[in-house]
Amino acid sequence: MSVTNVLYKNIDELIKESLNEISTIVSRSLGYYGNTTILEDKLGGHTITKDGYTILNRIKVINDPLKSTLLDLVKNISRDLVKEVGDGSTSSVVIANSLYNELLILKQENPIFKCLPNKIILEKLEELEKVISEKILQKSTKINESNFDKVKNIAKISLNNDEKIANIILEIYEKIGKDGNILIEKSPTNKTFYELIQGYELNRGYVSNKFINQSNRKECIIESPYILLSDDTLDNSDLAAIVDLLGKLYQEGRGLVIISRAFSTEFINCFTINKSKNPNLEIALVDYSFITDNAKEKFEDLAAYIDGHVYEKSVQVEPITQTELYYKLGTCEKIKISENITYIIGGNKNEERVNARLSNIDLYKAEIEKEVNKRNIEKEIIQLNNRYSLLTGRIARLNVGGVTDIEKDTLKYLVEDAVYACKSALKYGYVSGGNLTIPKIIEDMLNYHEDSNVVDNEVDRTLLRSIQKACIEAYKTMLNNSSLFSSEEDLNNLIELNISEDSIYNLKTLEFENSDETDVINSCMTDIMILRSSLSIIGLIVTSNQFISNDIIRN
Repeated sequence: MSVTNVLYKNIDELIKESLNEISTIVSRSLGYYGNTTILEDKLGGHTITKDGYTILNRIKVINDPLKSTLLDLVKNISRDLVKEVGDGSTSSVVIANSLYNELLILKQENPIFKCLPNKIILEKLEELEKVISEKILQKSTKINESNFDKVKNIAKISLNNDEKIANIILEIYEKIGKDGNILIEKSPTNKTFYELIQGYELNRGYVSNKFINQSNRKECIIESPYILLSDDTLDNSDLAAIVDLLGKLYQEGRGLVIISRAFSTEFINCFTINKSKNPNLEIALVDYSFITDNAKEKFEDLAAYIDGHVYEKSVQVEPITQTELYYKLGTCEKIKISENITYIIGGNKNEERVNARLSNIDLYKAEIEKEVNKRNIEKEIIQLNNRYSLLTGRIARLNVGGVTDIEKDTLKYLVEDAVYACKSALKYGYVSGGNLTIPKIIEDMLNYHEDSNVVDNEVDRTLLRSIQKACIEAYKTMLNNSSLFSSEEDLNNLIELNISEDSIYNLKTLEFENSDETDVINSCMTDIMILRSSLSIIGLIVTSNQFISNDIIRN
């Protein structure tokens, strides 16, 4: 028996076993009838949830480095999916597991695939994913004033048909608009309610988790902070003035948040070390690396919103002083920073500056709308609307209630997923069908002549069938969790009807519904991201034939 940290024997089977274990654990939560999982907390803050990503994130593997590494890879991919659409991590893992097994069988039994390099198979899968994603977008319906109530249906699916909270989310979006933002917090009471607040959102978070001061939520929250904006990389040349400034603010009992285009490693290290030594030091760094004109304009918008001035380091000739920096600072009532998003709540608006920027947005929007026949302006219009919405502070705080903290935490996970799902649907549109959207599209691709340019060879057709089968497996898992079907034949008949007919089986009503009228809808980006995430997992492992651990592995 050899003693080494290299594993290469039977790695396909070991990966298959590991992925199947992960899939089995999370699959129990899938769908309307999915089971809940109790998550232990050594400090007593136990959680009860059926959120797939939450469950996935709490799984640990002891004394098996390969399984542990694979689990971490799946978690990282699922995190990106959840950030985008709030839901779908369970489906993506189940699909990836099924598809990986299908590919192993093809490599063993299909003469064409036996001699086909894995790299070529992955390239083919990526090509097919792009085509399927495009067809999902074509199939989607945009949300507008005439069908805005669809927001409620999107929310209900994520909330396991909790109509009361779905109505609240719809009501919020009706007031803040489709470009508005919703903050989700635990209610101080047992009631769920919302309040409209002034706020500004940046799609950037802290540069290091050393700045976290709310460990249970992995957030940094600072009350009444000063905010410094910089248009260029902050480095050692700025440290003296900024450290002096921080000392002055510390004496005043105020925190400092620095939002800069970039930071040097030395600059970040200085403040993370100081934060570690003095946990009471209220400091956070947010990297806002704007490279487009729109992002730069948003930076200037933010300066007006907090009534601050950008430290224009890019044109600064002499080293800046602490006094000069002090007079550039903006303020707000509270700042809330997570890994990916920064919320500036209750900015000390300079109304004159803000109104001037709003007027400029309106003027520019009117100008480019005149060019509608000359170029595609949709993206620019969306960006301008987003800037307008941010400056006018369309934010709601949704306070999630419950009898106990465990109940509040459990519901909060669901509400977060629902809000992400609604936000995605408002941006990209929605489709009906849940986990059967992709199988239906593939069935059309395989049967209609118009797609002959896509599926003109046996490899493409075989891979499409494999993707379809894997997606059906996720749907079948959801049906099995309901315990409503007594035989495999009943399941297969139901699935065949759903795919062949223009209808959807609603697990809540236990009836078939027309695809155009059903409430079983979700953001079209959910299906796209589920497929993309599944193939990302496949891409990471299908070409692997060797594993090197940090620890010794006994072969």
